[in-house]
Amino acid sequence: AKEGEEESIDQYLQPEDMENLTKATKTKELDNLWWKHYNDSKKYVETYRCEQADSEQKRKEIRKANKKLASMSPKELTKVVAKRYKELRQEGKDSSDAMKISRREYKMDKDENSSPSAGSQVAAMFGMQ
Repeated sequence: AKEGEEESIDQYLQPEDMENLTKATKTKELDNLWWKHYNDSKKYVETYRCEQADSEQKRKEIRKANKKLASMSPKELTKVVAKRYKELRQEGKDSSDAMKISRREYKMDKDENSSPSAGSQVAAMFGMQ
């Protein structure tokens, strides 16, 4: 019965295809390659899940920080911005860039959209407004 099946298969295949089928046997090299990629994909999934957990943790921290900022008084917020400004200046940032960055980090850059004068920005930084 098996010989009859093989003969019937041979009828439908070209000699080149038969040759390719005999070459396409499972080898140790192919098996090793499959396992390598399988293990790599498992590592990728683990890494991806860790990154997702980390990004979720970062989002929670940002939400918590935003709530803390919202509960701060203007004077406290100004002190935090001024402290960050000093840190950026010590890192070698230009004074205008350092101010923009520190105000943006603490969400005090809303005033910059309406283009207030430089004097009013300095007054706001020191809590005079």
